[in-house]
Amino acid sequence: SYSILGAYHRLYPMILRWFGAHMGSDVQIADITMLLSSPSNLITAGNSLTTNSACLVAPVDVIDGQCTFQKVVFGDRVTLGNIVTIEGGAQLPDRCLIGGLTRVDTSKQFNHDSI
Repeated sequence: SYSILGAYHRLYPMILRWFGAHMGSDVQIADITMLLSSPSNLITAGNSLTTNSACLVAPVDVIDGQCTFQKVVFGDRVTLGNIVTIEGGAQLPDRCLIGGLTRVDTSKQFNHDSI
């Protein structure tokens, strides 16, 4: 996608905070358009979160015709690879690396220092 500000702009975390996301310090976001496609108040990020190209946070799910919203929580020092999808209810612990082309949902359990 196209962005006027370019990748990893220092305004991206401020924009998400303005929309209601809880962001720690030193947050690096490559592509904000994918993060703005969901309700920002459902995103909580610790310090040193890094997202690479085309990371989608999707806290919305439809179960039996009911639309549900769940928070997504990122711990400290979490890195997301390219084209990662994080579904609602996912909780990524501190020092976690998610590889490219990965889908994370509530069925996946991670420990600290997970790769």
